[in-house]
Amino acid sequence: MLHTVGDLKRFIKDLPDDMMIFLEYPKRYGLAQPEVILKDIGHDGQDFIECMGLMHDGNRLYISHHY
Repeated sequence: MLHTVGDLKRFIKDLPDDMMIFLEYPKRYGLAQPEVILKDIGHDGQDFIECMGLMHDGNRLYISHHY
């Protein structure tokens, strides 16, 4: 299911400004070399890494693991 920026705003509206952002880390595919890996998070045991970059293009928001 695709989410919108409105969904994201509702989700984060009460979170503190200094909260760090992490995104899913597809370690099994070898696509990233982060310094911080949080392993086995959530109900399905996914790995997450610290988010380093936010950008948008048109109606898409990208959260990347690099600057």
